[in-house]
Amino acid sequence: KPFVLDMATSVVPRGKLEVYDRLKKKMPLGWAVDATGKGTSDPHTVLDALSKRLGGGILPLGGEGEEHSGHKGYGLALMVDVLCGVLSGSATG
Repeated sequence: KPFVLDMATSVVPRGKLEVYDRLKKKMPLGWAVDATGKGTSDPHTVLDALSKRLGGGILPLGGEGEEHSGHKGYGLALMVDVLCGVLSGSATG
């Protein structure tokens, strides 16, 4: 039987930020950083920076920095990207 795992390798999926933005609701600190790399609770700031490619973004599983094991989430995301590229015969990134 096939096995399918559908999950984000980030603290939170982008869709959840979009819901918080539509509801004009603040998100918890530790989910994302703004274009300057500072933590923010404003989902609109993050989504705007992402859409304009200004920097910032949603943090990897584990959160911010080594103290919260964010490097593990980043490594997992990178591994998935590389494996998907190799197994499908396409480029990674």
